Amino acid sequence: MKKTSFKGSLLARTLILLLILSIAVTTFAACTKDKNPTPVDTDETETDGQPTEELGPDEWTPDTDLSELDYKLATVRFLQRESTKGEFFSESGVEGGTVSQAVYNRNDAVMSDLNIEFEFKTVAYSPTSTGAFATAVRTSVNSGSEQDMYHIVANPMYYTSAYILEGLYIELGSIEDSYVNTAKSYWNSNFVEEQKLDGKYYYLLGDACTSLIEMMEVVFVNNDLAEQYLYEYDLYDLVYNGEWTYAKFLELIAKASNGDETGTYGYSVNPNSYNIDGFLSGMGLTILDKGEGSLIPTVNVNSEHNFNIITALRDLYYENSAVSSSGGYTKFVNGQSIFTIDRAIQSNDFFAKEIKYSLLPIPKWDENQADYSITAHDEYTGLTITSNVKDPQMITAVLECLAYHSHSTVYQAMYESTYRLRYSDNQKEADMFDFIYEHLEIKMGQIYSYVLGEAKNTPRYLLYPSSNTYIANKDDGIYSKLDPLKDTIEVSLEMFWNYLQK
Repeated sequence: MKKTSFKGSLLARTLILLLILSIAVTTFAACTKDKNPTPVDTDETETDGQPTEELGPDEWTPDTDLSELDYKLATVRFLQRESTKGEFFSESGVEGGTVSQAVYNRNDAVMSDLNIEFEFKTVAYSPTSTGAFATAVRTSVNSGSEQDMYHIVANPMYYTSAYILEGLYIELGSIEDSYVNTAKSYWNSNFVEEQKLDGKYYYLLGDACTSLIEMMEVVFVNNDLAEQYLYEYDLYDLVYNGEWTYAKFLELIAKASNGDETGTYGYSVNPNSYNIDGFLSGMGLTILDKGEGSLIPTVNVNSEHNFNIITALRDLYYENSAVSSSGGYTKFVNGQSIFTIDRAIQSNDFFAKEIKYSLLPIPKWDENQADYSITAHDEYTGLTITSNVKDPQMITAVLECLAYHSHSTVYQAMYESTYRLRYSDNQKEADMFDFIYEHLEIKMGQIYSYVLGEAKNTPRYLLYPSSNTYIANKDDGIYSKLDPLKDTIEVSLEMFWNYLQK
């Protein structure tokens, strides 16, 4: 386990912050991303006979002036995984508009506002080796030692949902006089509402979580091939007009004809969670129905709609001559396919290989679907407060301040990182990036998939190659897997509900 302190005198940090802010005024004024706060509460007062507006809190500003709080250099400890330690810690400032620099600036602003010190500890973690992380959280809660206590845990989401059932995290709605306002736009309010069961929630997600942006599953477009094959279409207009559907996607990839004959494919992919999860979510996979008036959501994972989209995607992945499902990622890198789907973090590799690309959301199932839906691969970070924290209200101030400063620092830097400044002067690219992020939604069945018996993963595995022997593959009967999954989810959901009643 590694421990890193982020310390320094308040005066020194304040001087640094003033310098940062003076630079930021110029830098962010020129930023392509236009999300300036719009006041919602105004009162007119008279100044020298002239009416002026007194601006109240808005969607991008905390309700409380957090800089007026003083926690007298209290230490706030983060626990995070080694593989994403740069998400919340940067040891020193780095020249240029990098994510590391933005994280450094953000942390410094939070510490200065609240007069606190950050301390970061990292532990090894992988989806196949979660033990060290789990042990660290349990030790924090059970030891009672201030030295071993973590106040904030940056969770890799999928498996850590089980920690709720161990009583390791505070139910955030129970904290008196909390400073966190999840309605603010620097939080993902949809994520909060989706995870609520009996009105209770434990995780926060928002602009502070750079891994959320990196893990977004999106459509990548090879711009050169799109210009060659799809010159009659404006792909952005298709999206904004609600016409970017699965049927339209099939129409466009067919322009490449038979890829085995031409050497160019409409869509290339390696069938895995990095693209299948995105497709299923984008086309409206159902797991739970949180209908009004029902205390416990209805399980509908074995719906006809799920059967239809899994059937359609089996045909896409394994029967469509315009699609390569073998070595697909390599084909996109080599300029042999118009589209691929992957996590946004792949932008780093595409940029290094000098591929000219654009991003699009995952297509809708059809035009009757209300809106686009973007999901994130389930290793994104959710923030929690450990259950033995002595002053949880203070930690809510830290989290709110962290999210607030993150929007103008790390979120902007993630946009630049995703496009690597290639399109820094292209407002259309910036608008589409915002559009995709704003359509990010993670449903309850996805959030709690692990404790609900692999709720979201079983539909995914029904699209895996025949060689997959874990849970399911493309040769299995769809209902033969989804019907028993429904029963498993119902039992697990009831157990979860009963736990929350204690």
